[in-house]
Amino acid sequence: MSPSMKYLFYLVIAFTLLQPNVSDGQWLEDFSDENLSQDPPWFGDTSNFIFEDGRLRLNASQEGNTSIFSEISSNENQHFEWSFELEIDFSPSANNKARLILISSDSLFSAPVYLLNFGESGSSDAVELQRIDSLDAIPIIIARGVEGMISSSFRRNYKVTYNNGLWEVWSGEYYSPYMQFETSGTDSINFPFDAYFGIQLDYTSSHTEDFFFDDIFCGNALIDTLAPIIENIEVVNEFELYITFSESVDSLVLNPFNYTLQIPPINPVSVDFIDSFQKGVRLEFQEEFLPYSSSILFIDSLIDIENNLITGLLVEFVYAPDYEAQYGEIRFNEIMPDPTPPVGLPAVEFIELINTSDSLIDIASYSIYNSGNPMLLPSFLLEPHTYVILCKEVDTNLFASYGDVLGIENWISLLNTGDSLLLVNSSGNVLDELNYSDKWFEDPLKKEGGWSLERIDANVDCKSEVNWKESNSFYGGTPGYVNSVDMLEIENEITLIQAYLLDSSLLRVEISGELDTSFFANLMYSSSPPFEIIWENSTIDESGLSLACFPPFQQDQTYHLSLHNLNDCRGIEFPDQELVFGIPEKGKEGDVIINEILFNPYTGANDFIEIYNSTSHFIDLKNWRIIELKEGIHIEDARISDHSLLIAPNELIVFSRDVKELPLLYPYCDPMQLVEVDDLPNFSNENGEVMLVNDEFIIIDSLIYDEDMHFSLLDDLNGVSLERIHPDLPSNKKSTWVSSAESVDFATPGYKNSQFSKLSSESSSLYIEPQLFTPNNDGYNDELFIHFNLKEGGWMVNVVIYNAKGVLIKNVTNNSWMESKGVIRWDGLTNNNEEASVGIYIVYFEAFNSQGQIESAKKVCVLGKQSL
Repeated sequence: MSPSMKYLFYLVIAFTLLQPNVSDGQWLEDFSDENLSQDPPWFGDTSNFIFEDGRLRLNASQEGNTSIFSEISSNENQHFEWSFELEIDFSPSANNKARLILISSDSLFSAPVYLLNFGESGSSDAVELQRIDSLDAIPIIIARGVEGMISSSFRRNYKVTYNNGLWEVWSGEYYSPYMQFETSGTDSINFPFDAYFGIQLDYTSSHTEDFFFDDIFCGNALIDTLAPIIENIEVVNEFELYITFSESVDSLVLNPFNYTLQIPPINPVSVDFIDSFQKGVRLEFQEEFLPYSSSILFIDSLIDIENNLITGLLVEFVYAPDYEAQYGEIRFNEIMPDPTPPVGLPAVEFIELINTSDSLIDIASYSIYNSGNPMLLPSFLLEPHTYVILCKEVDTNLFASYGDVLGIENWISLLNTGDSLLLVNSSGNVLDELNYSDKWFEDPLKKEGGWSLERIDANVDCKSEVNWKESNSFYGGTPGYVNSVDMLEIENEITLIQAYLLDSSLLRVEISGELDTSFFANLMYSSSPPFEIIWENSTIDESGLSLACFPPFQQDQTYHLSLHNLNDCRGIEFPDQELVFGIPEKGKEGDVIINEILFNPYTGANDFIEIYNSTSHFIDLKNWRIIELKEGIHIEDARISDHSLLIAPNELIVFSRDVKELPLLYPYCDPMQLVEVDDLPNFSNENGEVMLVNDEFIIIDSLIYDEDMHFSLLDDLNGVSLERIHPDLPSNKKSTWVSSAESVDFATPGYKNSQFSKLSSESSSLYIEPQLFTPNNDGYNDELFIHFNLKEGGWMVNVVIYNAKGVLIKNVTNNSWMESKGVIRWDGLTNNNEEASVGIYIVYFEAFNSQGQIESAKKVCVLGKQSL
C-alpha cells in the first residue's frame, strides 16, 4: 500500500473459489502430520529425514545417498501433474544433487524412470527432465530449463505436467502461487499406470542436512476453470488505482475502455501491469477522485491466461487523502479510570477520542502515552466530528453497542487517583494531553468509582480541570455519544497567585485558571521598580509563566509586576492584575506564626490552619512542614510545598486538604490565600499540639490547643475555629486565643481575624477595652481585654473581678507568672461558670516581682446584653 494514501474498498459481487478434490491414486503431502508412515506411506531410507517448520528435511549422519518413495497411479485420463517445493541450501553439483523421481515402474528406480534432475558440473546449472531406460544407461534429456537458474542455493516451487506425450516444466518463487513456464519436451508413456514417486539425494559430508521438501502433489492434472476475481483495490493517490487479481490475467485487460468510473462516466487514460506475473494493473485517470466520497468502478470483463472469463464487475472505493492530524484535531473526550463499582456501563476502563476536524483521519500508528508508556493505536478511519472508544482488546465486545470501538493489545491501566496521558500522531507530534486527577470529581460518591470524566468543550484548547467534569449521565458515562456535560459553561477565572524567583534573574509567575499558551506574544507588562522581561528567553504553560528578567533582582527590595492582555484557554481576555514579590529570607522563630486553626470541622469537612508573616520581608515556605503531636509524640506531618511558596510581609496563608470547600462554608474567606495540602494532618478534635517547622526543621511556631480555649457559652464547637487575638501575643497562652465570632460564621480563613484586638499603646500599667462588652460571640465586643504594661522582668499577676457591691465575682488569673507586657481576657463568666449579670464591674489588677516591686490598679467596666 502506498505510504501516502489510505483506502477503503468493497466488492459488490461475491465469488466462491473451488478447490480440487484429491481422489484415489493421487495425493497431496504437506508433512503437517509429521508422519511418513501413512497418508501417504513412504518407504526407503525414511530414518534419514526429520520434520522442521512444517517441511521435510534431510538429516543424514554421514555422506552418501538416500532414497524414499511412495506409490502413485493414474486412470485413463492421460493428463497428469506433479508439483512440489524444493530448497537446496548450497550450490548443487554432480556430487551434491537431488533427483525427483516422477514415475518409476519399480521402487528401485531401475527402468524406465522419468525424473527432474537438480545438480550438474559447471556454473550454468538448470533443471533437466530426463528419462533413464536402465540402471547403467545414459540419461536421455527430454527438456532443459533456464540456464543458471539453480547454479546457487535456491528455494522454488516446481510443477510438471504430462498431456498425451507433451511434458511441460514450470517454476516460481516459493512464496508465490504464480509459476512461469520454463521448458517442454515430448515423450510418451503408457496410461493407465501403477508406479512410484520418489526422492533420491546424493551428498557429501558438508551437506547432510541441506535439502528441504514441502507440498508434494501427484495426480490427475488440476485444470483451472475459475475466472479471476479482484483481491484488492488500492487508492494510490488522487489519480491512480492499483487492482490486484487472484491469478494472472490476459493482456486483454489492459484496454482502458474495459474500466469506467461512473457518474459521470470516465475511463482511465492508461492501464499497465504492475508486476511481471500479470496479477495486477495500474489505472491512471485524468480527473481527481472525490475525497471521502464513495466511487464506483465498472469493469467490463476479466479473463485469465486459461481463457476463464467474468464480466460486469462493480467495485466501490473511497479516496481518503492520507491526512495526518495536527494539534487539537483529535482530542481526549472522555475517560473511565475507575470503572468499579459499575453504575450502568461495563466495569472496564476506556478512553474516548473525538475528531474535531473536517477531515477523515486514519489513526494508524498514532500513540497514547500513559505515564510515559506508549499504547499503539491500530488503523481506523475516524470520521469528522465523531468518536471512537478505546479499551483493552479483550473488552471490545462489551462496547459493541455503544459505537465504534478499538481494542488495544498493549493497554496500560489508567491510575484511579490521577495520570498523565499524551496523544501523538504517527510523526510523534502532540495532538492533545491530559493530566487528570480524582480531585476533579466534585461529588464524593462519584469519586469512589463507576463514573467517567467528560470533556465540556472539545473545540477549545482547555486541557485542565476547568474543561472536565464527572459525568451527569444516569449510566455513569456516555461512550460513543455526546457528553452529558457538553452544554455546561467552562468556569475559568484567570488570577495571578504568586511570583517567586527561581534565581536572581528568572521569575516564576503562578496563575490559577488555564492560560492561552498561544497568546504569549501578546502579553504586556509594567513593573516597579522597573525591570525588563526578555521574552525570547521566557516560557509559558497552562499554569503560569517563567520570565527571564534584567537586571538581576536585589535583596531587601519589594517589586511590583502588572500583567496585561491575559487570555485564557478559550481566548477570553481578563483584566490587568498585579503581583508583589521580592528575594525571600529564611524564616526564624517567631517570623511566621499560627494565626487561626480549625481542629473540629463540620462533619465531612476538613481541618485548616492559617499562618501569618509578622516580618517586613518575604519568606519562602518551600519544604516547610506542619507537624501534629499528641502528648509530645509525633503523630503525622505534611510538607507545605515542594516548590517555592512566598509569604509576603503581613500576609496570611491558609492550608487545608480541600480548599474548594472553605469558601462554601465560610463567607469571610479569601480564596486567593488558600493552599491545598493533600496530606495535612487531621488534628485531634479535643486537644493536641501543632508545630510549624522550616526546611531545616527549626521550630518557627507551635501551638498547644484545647477545646476548652473556645468561648465557654458555645453549645456546639463543630466548624468553629480558634483565632489569635494579636500577632504579638505568645502562641501558648490561653488568653491569646478565642473562638471566631458567630457573625462571620465562626471562621475567617484568609481574612483578618474576627476577634482581632489591638494591643494597648498606653504607658499606664493597666488598660481595658472595651469598657462596655457584650459576651454573646457575635464578633463585636464579646470579651473584656485587660492589657497590662509593666517594667521589664517577670511578674506574678493576679486579676480579680468585683461587682458594684464589692462582691468577688471572678478570679480571672491567680498568681500567674507572666511577661512584663500582655493581655488577659474575661469572658463574662463567674467563678461558678455562670453568666454574670448585666451591670458595672471593677477590675482589680495586682502584680509583684522578685525584687519586691508591686504594681496595682483598678478599672471600671460595664457588662451589657445584646440580642443575637
